[in-house]
Amino acid sequence: MSILEAIVLGLVQGLTEFLPVSSSGHLVLARELMAIPADDPAFEVVVHLGTLGSVLLVLRREVLGLLAALPRLLDRSSWRASFGADPGFRALVLLVPATIPTVVVGLAAKDRINALFAAPDFAAAMLLVTAAILFTTRWRRAEPGRSLSLPVALAMGLAQAVAILPGISRSGSTISAGLHTGGDRGEVGGFSFLMAIPAILGALILEAGEIGHSRLGVGPLLFGFLAAALVGSLALVILLRLVRGGRLWVFSGYLVLVSLGWFLFHR
Repeated sequence: MSILEAIVLGLVQGLTEFLPVSSSGHLVLARELMAIPADDPAFEVVVHLGTLGSVLLVLRREVLGLLAALPRLLDRSSWRASFGADPGFRALVLLVPATIPTVVVGLAAKDRINALFAAPDFAAAMLLVTAAILFTTRWRRAEPGRSLSLPVALAMGLAQAVAILPGISRSGSTISAGLHTGGDRGEVGGFSFLMAIPAILGALILEAGEIGHSRLGVGPLLFGFLAAALVGSLALVILLRLVRGGRLWVFSGYLVLVSLGWFLFHR
């Protein structure tokens, strides 16, 4: 992989990690179109690290709120009061049930899921599923949602577990699940990307050893990381605004075009 190819793939990862169009699906299709073999997992590890940096930068206030709430976990007598009054503590607690489904699915089906990343037709088909998921949010009325709750977090966690499949958007499916279970748009959008922190960290831990065995060299890894981090920050800001405006569904048409274009012209 050349530095230019790494930058292109890093841009694809950064742009599509947060926009609800499936970064995994786009990476699979982009690799196929560019004839880049998916035989070096270190690159995926590094570009995901770049998008993790985007979350920490754009949602720095929310992340600091999580860190500030950590000491309250030691005082069980104040849990109930803190859960109701402190959004940071509430998000910290709910990240646990929201993350468990992804951990279970990721560990139980790791090899089978990895095999799907070499199946571009499957990824293209799943883009249609993502398009349908996003389009359902068009009928979500702009009414005040309830504060983040356990049912909302569980629904978003289950959606994130399904989004391990290439072609299913993590952000699109989790936000849609949160909206359909009555979550507030602003809170659901922010929580979706906070959920990305343990998800990405978990993937990094599982694949961290691959970096030392990478055959790519420092250049492609570094430029892929920078491209993903910079573009990812911009994409995250854009999507949060679209979620608050109730316009998540606008990406449905794009996904249908990409999927159908793949099957019509890349055969």
